[in-house]
Amino acid sequence: MDNIEHFLHNNKKFDSFEELIRQAAVKADYYTTTINKKIDFIKSTWLDYFPKVQKVKADTDKKAIILSDNDWEIANSCIKSLLDNQTIINTLFPTNVFGEKYDDICCEDAMFIDFIVTYKDKYCAILPFKMKIDNWNINDDTQIISLNDIKTTGKSVNYFMEPGGSWDHYHYYRQLGVYMSILELYCNKELGLSTKTGWKFEANICAVETIPNYWSKCFKISDEELHRGIIEFTQLMKRVGYYEMFGYDAEVTFI
Repeated sequence: MDNIEHFLHNNKKFDSFEELIRQAAVKADYYTTTINKKIDFIKSTWLDYFPKVQKVKADTDKKAIILSDNDWEIANSCIKSLLDNQTIINTLFPTNVFGEKYDDICCEDAMFIDFIVTYKDKYCAILPFKMKIDNWNINDDTQIISLNDIKTTGKSVNYFMEPGGSWDHYHYYRQLGVYMSILELYCNKELGLSTKTGWKFEANICAVETIPNYWSKCFKISDEELHRGIIEFTQLMKRVGYYEMFGYDAEVTFI
């Protein structure tokens, strides 16, 4: 939809609206192989979508995200499920014995780090890395620093951590492994909090279904899974580092 609007806004000339839709699909790399079957659906969706977008843009100077009625229902159902799950709320927003939230609760925190790759002390490459943490918090009572990630799944939440489930399929163990490593470095360097001073670090996945009944569940991630992620991430970064040093046309067999 954004690409259709982009073409219209920039006065791109097309023989027909159908051709505009085709080019928008190519630009988005979406429906490219089934576009002939999707033309009528996309056109009817656009005719319903565009007037709503224009109204929202006229009413606000902020960039709006427009959801279809179905997506709106899914989003609200997922949010309600998370809010109604006390285990998840306690994980994301821990409280002290008086029921007060801790001050050190951070959401959507971005962290930046440069990975330095060396090879035989001759070559080096700097690989900049950015991560955005959904939620992390510091529990002063338990001395636990918690890294928490919110995920959606189109299947039963009970299948999320099973072999072949989303945890493995999308390599989430790799994401949380490197996120946890960087968070530990940050807490140690900037806050003076580390395992050496008695602090513990834990990682959790808060998963919610995008299908009825929109069940949600909190999974505590083991150190073994985080370590598995770090090993895989390290191997990938070494490959990137090699190509950065010797060129992406270099022929190499990784073992």
